[in-house]
Amino acid sequence: MNKKKFHQSENIKAIVILFLLNIIYFLPIIMKKGYLWEDFLYQNYPYRLFAAVNLRNGIFPFWNPYVFGGIPFFADVQASILYPFNLLLSLFVRNNFLSYYVVQFLPIFHIFLAGVFMFLLLKNLKLKWESSLIGAIIYMFNFRFILHLTHLNRILTFAWFPLIFLLYKKGLDNLDLKFIIGAGLTIGIVAFAGYPQALIIEMLILFYYFIYRLVIDRKQWKRIMLLSLLVMGIGIGIAAFQYLPTAHLINSSIRADYTYEQIVLDSYNPGRFLTFLVPNLFGTAARGIISYFGPGHSYFFWEQTTYIGIFALFFAFLSYHRERKSFWIFLLISALFSLSISMGRYFFTHRILYFSIPIFKMMRTPPIHMNSLVFLATIMAALGFDRFLLREKQIKNKFLIGIVVFSIILALILYQYIPSEIQKSARVIVSNCIWRFLLLVVAFAVIVGLYTRKKTNRWQFALLIGIGIFIDLFFTGAFYNASRVSPHRFWAKSKFVSYIQASQESELTRLAQRTPEGHLLLPRNVGSVFRIFATDGYNPMQLKRYVHIRRDLRPLNLNNWYRIDNVRYATYLDKNNLGVREIKNCLPRAKLFFDFTIIKDADEAIRIIATEEFDPDKTVILEESPKIPISYPGEGRLSIDKYTPNRIEISVESRDNAILFLSENYYDRWIATIDGERTEITPCNVTFRAISVPKGKHKIVFQYKEILFYPLLGISLSLILISFFLVIYLHRKQK
Repeated sequence: MNKKKFHQSENIKAIVILFLLNIIYFLPIIMKKGYLWEDFLYQNYPYRLFAAVNLRNGIFPFWNPYVFGGIPFFADVQASILYPFNLLLSLFVRNNFLSYYVVQFLPIFHIFLAGVFMFLLLKNLKLKWESSLIGAIIYMFNFRFILHLTHLNRILTFAWFPLIFLLYKKGLDNLDLKFIIGAGLTIGIVAFAGYPQALIIEMLILFYYFIYRLVIDRKQWKRIMLLSLLVMGIGIGIAAFQYLPTAHLINSSIRADYTYEQIVLDSYNPGRFLTFLVPNLFGTAARGIISYFGPGHSYFFWEQTTYIGIFALFFAFLSYHRERKSFWIFLLISALFSLSISMGRYFFTHRILYFSIPIFKMMRTPPIHMNSLVFLATIMAALGFDRFLLREKQIKNKFLIGIVVFSIILALILYQYIPSEIQKSARVIVSNCIWRFLLLVVAFAVIVGLYTRKKTNRWQFALLIGIGIFIDLFFTGAFYNASRVSPHRFWAKSKFVSYIQASQESELTRLAQRTPEGHLLLPRNVGSVFRIFATDGYNPMQLKRYVHIRRDLRPLNLNNWYRIDNVRYATYLDKNNLGVREIKNCLPRAKLFFDFTIIKDADEAIRIIATEEFDPDKTVILEESPKIPISYPGEGRLSIDKYTPNRIEISVESRDNAILFLSENYYDRWIATIDGERTEITPCNVTFRAISVPKGKHKIVFQYKEILFYPLLGISLSLILISFFLVIYLHRKQK
């Protein structure tokens, strides 16, 4: 067998092993004994369903009218409509339904991809097959990945990073254009996965590596700079199609109003450093059961916990090698810098970057930089293991005994300081985690001691370490996401939902599913799943106007809020029981008005609407004067002829000039025409739309138009195709 075939055989063997380990790890979910929970139920599945169903029906989902009074969908990067694997989901749509089981496979499959790509990267770093495989296992099943399995976009983005880094590195190593183009192409496509924060972090690591290569390859600095600019140019050129609409949406969403204090709220707390050794030291938040008692909110558990395993951590600390000194320093400095950023308000690095580099203002969660630490620490762990594998690192018995003794003392201290007031279940979780840490330390010392004393051979050592790492990470996170809440039951269609669907088919109205006290009758994003119009949902990119009036008007005058928001059915709480009442005098989805008031200030408009004297059925509040004189009193009628997510057609017959009020959120990507002639849309009642309509019979069309959609699509597709064929051409030419 020649060298090339041997390497191919090794790669296939590793891929098979990683595939089998992935099945074992996620067996509860694969066998439907557990189900993804949290954001998968509330956000990811509804997003994937809404996109896949619309695409299957031939509608590109620019707009989602079913939540929050209407909200941009394509522009919300989290929708990740154009990510290739998400596009494939439309093939699995049957009767306007997308299987939960299929969607659950997306993050599981990407965990496998992450392992394969990390294996290939470590092989390129000239590590042994066993060391590369060990590193791949660490990266696949590190607890930080598993904690965010339900945050689908994050997993989809981070899974590809070892491949991006590999292509970029190979391009610089050989000054090879095909790898550089491949890196840019991969960045561009991964940008559609819908998690810009993760993409920014990946680009930061590439930037660190770029600086490192400039330092060690000073003579090639011009080529390195040109090739790096080409990578970024291709990636940005492809991604601009998605990210320009997203940047515009951010300015209109509540995300634009986040303060620095809100952004750094969940900064990585230095008090959690011990969770590198004992991940559940402050309890957990697994399978929907919260037993977390550490600093901050319960969601801090999955935002701040970072665990790559005891064996991996020890190998990372012992990874220094004189022959790889410069690369090791690059890894160490990058890891420490990433850690300092993740500490947010607890360290100065994040504040300096946030207020000096604009792109950092797009990043809301400082601990997400811990993913950089995981990536870099995984490589260091593989380097450390490789040294042991080649017997280049010897550890004295005294050192191993010292590690064990120190760990025993630490375990006893931690056990004594478990708060006595926490619930029994949390105490058991923490206690088990502490003793597992101690057991793993002893196991590590025994395995390394036997190998360094030549009591075991290389294969036995690698097998024992691999088993130890997998068992550690398996029992840490394999059951974390296996919730007992079946998505099939969670999203089962109730008789009430069927009733609301039938009601809204006969008349376009909304359901207020949340009580004034905050209780929900139906799950969040129920509108996206069953295509019913709801005033609520689950999305951090809500439009500011809608949030403003819903938050401020509802407590002042609940009835007027329901009326102007086209709410026919509203949920209420009575003696701890949820009920539904009908709002018989709610405004229709579209209505002609002949009386108006001009108020530009939103707070003042809300104050006026909240008064008892204001009648939403007679007067509409505009921010700008109508373009034509409005008659009062007047008379007219209308009908909604067609209603789709991106287009609304209305027939109007009016004896007098009028204002057409449409109870749909104002967003400047909507345009309106009257008999084919463009007319201006004015915000009214703070968040809704209005246009001036001259008397007579007219055909009015509201159409969503994403500016530069088709030119940007053309640029993106052209770059993808050109890059793809260039890579193939250069590869064949080199052969």
